[in-house]
Amino acid sequence: MSYLPVVVVLVGIALASTIVWTSVRVGITPMPSSALAVEAMLSMVPEDATGSAVELGSGWGGLACRVARERPGLTVVAYELSPLPWCWAVLRSRAMGARRPRFVRNDLFEADLSEMNWVFCYLHGEAMKRLSVRLEQLSPGAVVVTNTFRLPGWKPEKVVTLSDLYSTRIYRYVVPERGDVTSS
Repeated sequence: MSYLPVVVVLVGIALASTIVWTSVRVGITPMPSSALAVEAMLSMVPEDATGSAVELGSGWGGLACRVARERPGLTVVAYELSPLPWCWAVLRSRAMGARRPRFVRNDLFEADLSEMNWVFCYLHGEAMKRLSVRLEQLSPGAVVVTNTFRLPGWKPEKVVTLSDLYSTRIYRYVVPERGDVTSS
């Protein structure tokens, strides 16, 4: 009798359980942005953009890989806590060659954002509340691009509504000069 099918099923269950465990811990499953949303988010970044970019909650790595590939002036780092999506993203990025993002397996709320010029995220409402306070450490002029969920207390510079089933909104925020009011 071959034990290979049993081993494969057990490994599959173990891997799936890491997603469930992390999802319970952080309150959301790793959900990839749609192709349309990725295009819209990328369109909010000039082709000649430079500096440092971070994706918070990078999931399977699709957006971070696209940004790294199509905006070569940006150094991209991406944070993901769930082990299986993080592992997939690392393998995916290794296939890209030299222009690839660096994936960090850590809680996005532990990320040092102080030197970031660009921030991307697709997080649920409660995480966006927590994040809006953390983003205050960004330098004036830094740009935050979010998928679906607004940053509470921030006024978007631009909003794009996608022509998809949900009329998904993509928000672009620019960190104001110190002392400027950010609330909408």
